[in-house]
Amino acid sequence: SSALGKKLPVVGKLIGNYYQGLEKRLVRSSDEVILISEDFLPLMGEWDIAQEKIHIIPNWAPVDQIKPQPHDNPWAKNAGLADTFNFLYTGILGLKHDPTIFIQLAEHFRNDQDVRVVVVSKGDRFEWLDLEVERRGLKNLVLLEFQPPEVYPQVLGAGDVLVSVINEDAGVYSVPSKVLSYLCAERPILLSLPSENAAAKIVREAGAGLTSSPNDLPGFLHKARRLYEDGELRYNSGKSGRAYAEAKFDIKEINRQFEDIISDRKNA
Repeated sequence: SSALGKKLPVVGKLIGNYYQGLEKRLVRSSDEVILISEDFLPLMGEWDIAQEKIHIIPNWAPVDQIKPQPHDNPWAKNAGLADTFNFLYTGILGLKHDPTIFIQLAEHFRNDQDVRVVVVSKGDRFEWLDLEVERRGLKNLVLLEFQPPEVYPQVLGAGDVLVSVINEDAGVYSVPSKVLSYLCAERPILLSLPSENAAAKIVREAGAGLTSSPNDLPGFLHKARRLYEDGELRYNSGKSGRAYAEAKFDIKEINRQFEDIISDRKNA
């Protein structure tokens, strides 16, 4: 609701409050409540949700479908990205995302001829980026619309560093699922996210990359430079991320947890 309030003063706040109220009513009327993170527990307390109804099953990504791909894969070659060092973002750009960070990242690496900042997305903010690229002459900022699902692993494979960003306002309640896919791709991750966000916690726990606050642009750029210059850090972060995904995203175990919750409910 805070993001809507900034975009649509007064009306946006009212719309946000309405949908938050609707969500609250739906959760209260549910037989069981499955959370993707312990970070949501305080909110459940505020909404007076009984503890015995609450279960935590973190989100996951299809680790068997998103397998590590070589950097110079067919998609990368076709996109002209097989021989460059690529900071890659893929996903929607909405109210929770500040696209200016990609401008700043490209400006920072403007004099590094081998570096590209690649944004695979669509929408109003993507179109704004396109205009800024032309206005600023940022030839190292590459904009591509969403790619077919079957080449998605190759898209991630083309990235030397995979990037995700979320505004400070999003806090703990917006967990970018793309980060879970990034872990599967065996690539280092660079985040500009609130430190309490579940995705930032996962990346730190997994040792899968570097994180910074949305309010710390110098820190974000410093960590981007560090990943660019330190091949060993990139390799180890990628390997650690993939190992975390293989350990945590076992679909058979995840299915079992859901089945247990359903079975317990039927037998109650």
